[in-house]
Amino acid sequence: MQNRQQNKYRIQRRVAVYSIMVLSVVIMVPVSIALMLGYRFDFGSREISRTGLVQYDSSPRGANVFADGKRIGTTLTKNVVQPGERQFSMRLAGYRDWRKTLTIKPDTVTNLDYVRLVPVKLNTANVTELTGVQTIKFSSSGRYLVGASIDQTGRPSVVWGDLRNNTSPVFTHKEIDISLLKDYQVGVAHRFEIVAWDTNERFALLKYANSDKAADTQWLRLDRDKPDELLDISSMVGLNIKKIIFNNSNELYILQDNGDLRLVQLDSSVISRPLISQIDDFSINQSAGTIVFASQTETDWTVGVWKKDWLSAQILETVPKSIQTKPTGVLSSRYYNKDTVVTSTSQGVRIYRGVMPGSDGLVVDSLKLAKVLIEGKQPQETSISGNGRFVIVRVGGEMVSYDIERLSISVSPDLLIADLSDWLDDFHLWSVDDENQLSIMEFDGANRQVLVPISGGNFDIALSNDGKFIYYFDKLEDKIVLKKLSMTATQSS
Repeated sequence: MQNRQQNKYRIQRRVAVYSIMVLSVVIMVPVSIALMLGYRFDFGSREISRTGLVQYDSSPRGANVFADGKRIGTTLTKNVVQPGERQFSMRLAGYRDWRKTLTIKPDTVTNLDYVRLVPVKLNTANVTELTGVQTIKFSSSGRYLVGASIDQTGRPSVVWGDLRNNTSPVFTHKEIDISLLKDYQVGVAHRFEIVAWDTNERFALLKYANSDKAADTQWLRLDRDKPDELLDISSMVGLNIKKIIFNNSNELYILQDNGDLRLVQLDSSVISRPLISQIDDFSINQSAGTIVFASQTETDWTVGVWKKDWLSAQILETVPKSIQTKPTGVLSSRYYNKDTVVTSTSQGVRIYRGVMPGSDGLVVDSLKLAKVLIEGKQPQETSISGNGRFVIVRVGGEMVSYDIERLSISVSPDLLIADLSDWLDDFHLWSVDDENQLSIMEFDGANRQVLVPISGGNFDIALSNDGKFIYYFDKLEDKIVLKKLSMTATQSS
């Protein structure tokens, strides 16, 4: 009798356990699916709705994060946010507050991980003084700089700067042997321009001219590891060069003034046949291994694409000259797994997206028109961020930004940006306004921060490799002074 009751109890307990397990699974499966689909219970409205995820980070970290006035935590952090227009802010002692309004969409991830906080008290320090500088350019990482100058006796030289150590930078001056420069005469006006660094930040292109004629322009390669050596590219190729872009440290694409594009291998002095002819401008998409170019016929402006393994170039876009009165400018990049081609014309800016085809594919089938900006207007300047995510267009007093990831357009009017502006990092631009004030702003024109006055000079600006300083140049009588602005509130130099 007792065994029968025990067996009955065991069966009842087993049935109860199994029932609870089945019920838990029945409840947990749809709940898990709902959570994966972005559904959350809003305790405020007592409703279930789909949400978006927002991830926060700042430089420096430790900033208090607020969403619609409610504290979320400190950077680095994340939270789920109800869809709609939301106000975000970050605060950190000793720094200016940061604010932004964004529209959050359900089932999306929004990254506010690019916030660069600016100290309330700005501290600057002189790094070095340079005399007679005509041109100077930082490497993309901010680790190095190179410039060209002419001293009071008319002798040219190159200055190299190693900024990897913010407290003990190293500068090297090397006089240029004037016998290497074409028709160089002391006392005559000359122009030097640092055009670009290679991606490995060892070599730089120096452009020298003593007149406005292409035949009188000389291109030289500077070597940071061997500062005494100058490679005369113009003499090597024996051609009149209009434009040069590094393909890598050893290869250059050169555009002749007659419109022929060639590939030059510097170590072997090998010059290719004309790869493309009758082009006006070009850019390189190194990740896709392609050249994007602009060319013209008697009746049309065209944009095309060329790849090393293709037999011939392919045309992406053709616009009659009767419609478009200005030449086409082209830019190209890659964002995640897709390529971007940007064309700038007198009728606006067109953005194409897709995957560059192989040797048997067609460009027109692979790259599709994704967006048209400032339709019917001529842009003053068009650029793409280093990470390939943002396309920035300046027209009049406005800055128009297109976010490839969020597929959104932002218009920032009345920025008073002068001709001097560029990218500080992948998410911020620097600019010098009409009142000679250096400012930084985000890719969409938001959070513009006025920093310091700059007294003249069309010189470069860079963020240090560790993000702790902004390097800039100020003019002092016949010298320029390299200065550093601390982006750390607790640092006084």
